[in-house]
Amino acid sequence: MEVIVAVDIGSSSVKCNAYKVGTVSEPDAAGDAATLASSPAPLTMIAQSAKLMRAVHPHSGKIVPMNQIFQATEECITNVLSTCEAIWGHDFSVVAVGFSSFTMNLIG
Repeated sequence: MEVIVAVDIGSSSVKCNAYKVGTVSEPDAAGDAATLASSPAPLTMIAQSAKLMRAVHPHSGKIVPMNQIFQATEECITNVLSTCEAIWGHDFSVVAVGFSSFTMNLIG
């Protein structure tokens, strides 16, 4: 099974989701239902994990130590991959990873 992992490191939480990649069968260009072509299907979320934490203090604007952000991120990713392993054993592969981060808002 192919899986895409998305990680969002926000100012109030870290979230991680895993999506199953699949295909749907559609009739070919000639409309022949017996001859099917594969096309990408919408992604199906199969696992999620979130860790609430305040990465930026609301009054001072100070950012928490990076090791706390790393730890929360690692915990969420581990939880999601453990769920994938519980579903498919070792018969899955992560084919893409995407990250989003609150630092994009701080930099402008």
